[in-house]
Parts: sequence; C-alpha cells; structure tokens
Amino acid sequence: MNTDTRGSTASHHLTRIIATLGPASDSDDGVLTLIQAGTNIFRLNFSHGTYEQHAASVERIRRISALEGKITAILQDIPGPKLRIGEFAEETVSVSEGQEFTLWVGTDNKGDSSGVGFEREGWHSSIKPGERVLLGDGNMELNVVSVSDDSILTTVGNSGEIRSRQGLNFPDTDLELGAVTDEDWDHIAFGLELGVDAIALSFVQGPEDLIEVRRFIQRKGDGPLLIAKIETPKAVENILEIIEQSDGVMVARGDLGITLPIERVPVIQKYLIQLAREQRRFVITATQMLESMTQAARPTRAEATDVANAVYDGTDAVMLSGETAIGRHPSTVVETMRRILTATEPSVKFPSMERIDESVDSAVSRAVKQLADELEAKAILAPISSGSTALRLSRQRMGVPILVGTLNDTLARRMVFYQSVFPMIVDPELGLKKTSECVIQNALDAGYITNGDRVLLSGGLPVEKAGTTNFIRALTVGDEI
Repeated sequence: MNTDTRGSTASHHLTRIIATLGPASDSDDGVLTLIQAGTNIFRLNFSHGTYEQHAASVERIRRISALEGKITAILQDIPGPKLRIGEFAEETVSVSEGQEFTLWVGTDNKGDSSGVGFEREGWHSSIKPGERVLLGDGNMELNVVSVSDDSILTTVGNSGEIRSRQGLNFPDTDLELGAVTDEDWDHIAFGLELGVDAIALSFVQGPEDLIEVRRFIQRKGDGPLLIAKIETPKAVENILEIIEQSDGVMVARGDLGITLPIERVPVIQKYLIQLAREQRRFVITATQMLESMTQAARPTRAEATDVANAVYDGTDAVMLSGETAIGRHPSTVVETMRRILTATEPSVKFPSMERIDESVDSAVSRAVKQLADELEAKAILAPISSGSTALRLSRQRMGVPILVGTLNDTLARRMVFYQSVFPMIVDPELGLKKTSECVIQNALDAGYITNGDRVLLSGGLPVEKAGTTNFIRALTVGDEI
C-alpha cells in the first residue's frame, strides 16, 4: 500500500508562525533552526536583497524543508509605492522643534539638518499646507508650510533625530500612488519564476489593485495566493471589496498605526480578523509582535499578551519581521512565539461561524464543529481535499488539528496558511478508505492522536469532485474504518 504522507508538520501549534528571512537567519543553519523551532511560513521581504539572494533563499527553504520532512510555505512580500527620504551625509541628523526642514525632489544630493531629498517625483502636488508628514514609525512629525514643483517646505513638530532612508507617510493626504510600481511588476514576475506560494501586495487601496495583479499571475496557471496588506484608512474603508478579491489579508499594524490614530489600531485589528473569517479568507496579524526580542532574549509581558490576544481574536497567522531577519536570537524568538501559542490555544473557544451561503458544504462544516465540541474529538481528518474543505473547516476554528490529505506539494503549501490545517501528500488513486488510513497513520506517527482517541472524518463524495464537503463520520482511532 502506498503510504506517501510526506510533509507531516511536527509542531502542534494551530496558529501559523511566519518568520522573515534576513541576514540573521538566511543560511542553512538559520533556516533549519527556524523550522525546528516551529516556523510554518517564510517571508521574503523584497524591499531588501537581490534576486540572486532571494533565489538562493527559496532553494534553501525547499531543500531543508524536504530534508526535515516538513511542509513550509514561502510568502513574497512586495514593497509597493513606499515613499522614502534619501541619505544624509551622516547616518542621522538632529532637528529642533519649530525649525524649517525642506524635502526636495530627488536623492542625488545628500541631506543635512536643513533638509533632504525624497524618492520618486510627480506625486506631491496633492499635499496642502497644514497637513502632516510622518517619518519612520511616526516618531518624527513635520508640518507642511508650502509646496512647490520641486520641494515641500515644512516645520519640525518635535525635536529628535532623522535617519537616512526613513519612510515618508502623509496621514492627512489622499495620495494617488497606485499599489503596484514598475519595480513591483518585476518582483511579481520573478516570484512566479521562483514558485512562491503567496504574494503580499503592499498599500492596497481598493479591489482594482488586486484584480490587476490577479490577471497577471493567472497567465501562468492558477498562480500563488494573493494577500492584501491593510495599511491605510482607504483600505479599511474599502475592506469588503478588497477581501472579495483576495485570498487573505494582512493586518499591517505598522503603517496602520501611522496613518490612523494609534488607539484605533486594536479595534481595527479585531474587526479585520472577524470580517476575514466571516468571508472565508485567512488573516495574518503582523508588526512588532515580539519586537524587543530583536535585541533581548525574552519578550516583554505586553508583547506576550499581544500574541495571545491575536489568537483570541481568531487570526490564522502571526508574523515576525525584524525579530528573525536581523535579530540576535531568531530561533529563540520563534520558539518563544510557539510556546505562547500552545499555552493560549487550549483556552480559546470559538462559537460556530454563521453560514455565508446555503450550500451543503457550509452546513457540514458547522456540523463538524458542533460534533467536535460535543464528542471532544482530538482531531478532524479530511482524507482528500483540494483546499475547499480545509478552508471551510479552518474557518470554524475547531480548536484541534485538521489533518488534510492533498494531491501535491503546491496545494499542501497553500493550506499551511490556514489555521489548524496540517496538510500531507496522499495518492487519491488509493480510494477514500485507504487514504483515510494513511492520514490516520501519519497523525499517529506525528503525535497528533493516539489509539482510542475520537476523531471526525469529513470530506466530499465522489472523491474526484473538487469543492464538495458532504459527509461526516465519527471514528475511534484503532477501530476498523
């Protein structure tokens, strides 16, 4: 009997961990230790690095994941129209409250304490006097005095330091920048060549941004998952239309916290997570989750609580950025996050999600949730799925592993983005009974279940018909199927 169940995921945390690769972790040993610590998804930040470096990272992740027998996914993060200042003669300059500071077009000349250039031209004419300019993480505020064809004259709102290449944000201005630059199109084309599993699009403003990219990536077949990063007030305003055109959303709290009042970010986070689940989309919570561990060996109490609260909100994944890319303890950070997740998840109980349609599939996934709760099932088994069953079951937040047999590596890696779903490769030619036995044996080997546990079997018949979920069966592990 063919029992090819490559890729069982050994870490039993239900919420996915996304780790960003960078100088601190992008090596064979770095990737290996991140996988062993519990990383499910690797993020490649295309704001940094060369194509050669990213290609090497993809090869490394695929090779080491295969050697470890793990299914991990790769997320390509596209920078989008991020505005940045140029460089100073020194790395930082000091400015004083009330002084004038000029932003000028172009970055050929290095700046000083009186001003600095900015990237790209032709976008700043919509800025008006009295509006704010925020630098970096919003710690430095400039107030616009006047705007000309080649510069923006401001006054400094608070004394402090400005660093080279900091980001520019205009929270009071509706800048029509578009979500995809010429450079982004090159990045996306290269990501398709590399075979990334998902593409995250930055600074999405409306559904048209996603539609345009979707058309592009579908030229090469089904294409990777498409994730909308929610970073601006306009994106929040258009969120229903954006979700409809995406496979998932990312709550990008860094830029949200700059472009919106900081006190609104927790409320918006909860709203976006709930809405994504209702619309059957996966959701990622990102930015500064364990930020202090970029330097420290332990997180703050507030950071640990932040990660736990994201789990209580119902997020599919939590993301690490600088902590694993440039931090001192990349694998320790992932291990710490894994411990927080596994300590939190058993105490989180979600009610069944409302039906979003009148399909049998929707009703069955709700029934699985109810039965799992009443029978105290240790796992949900979906012997053969192309993704639809896995997503419907994940949306219900069962509170136990959802072990899914799927047809190939591409489908399996996509399922890694769904909370609680642990995919494995099976041979559908074996039929439902033997495929179910393979999934159960794999779950036993990986330690998800033991003999005598109650589990639920769910899927669709006929097996060859994709997108159908129409049966449930309760089993005791060890009994004849």
